[in-house]
Amino acid sequence: FETNVVIILAAVFFALLFAIGLNSLARCALRYVGRGATAAAAGEGGATARGACRGGGGIKRRVIRSLPVEVYGSGEDIDGVCVICLSEFVDGEKVRVLPLCGHGFHVRCVDAWLVSHGSCPTCRRPVLEGAPAKSE
Repeated sequence: FETNVVIILAAVFFALLFAIGLNSLARCALRYVGRGATAAAAGEGGATARGACRGGGGIKRRVIRSLPVEVYGSGEDIDGVCVICLSEFVDGEKVRVLPLCGHGFHVRCVDAWLVSHGSCPTCRRPVLEGAPAKSE
């Protein structure tokens, strides 16, 4: 009786191990196929603005750092709220203003956004001149 229980438990253990491995393999394959589709779509979209955008639609950190930063004052033209973190700007706080649309955000908030997106979080307009607009 004990030998049969050990064999059954070992079989269940290896079946579980096999299922986990198969699941990991399937997720990896789907991720790989998804990257291929993204790269193909980016290739069809044409050239990106001065090589600033990556295959995933984000902007290189070097280019992000070159975008203008202003010190917020209550008399500014930009809204008083960062739409990414939903907190109000405080006088003297650094705000990154996107050049084409003029929307402003906390520097840390918008930098994290722009690493994976090439558009404004508010209006979805491309951040850089000549970059294709993405409808997400």
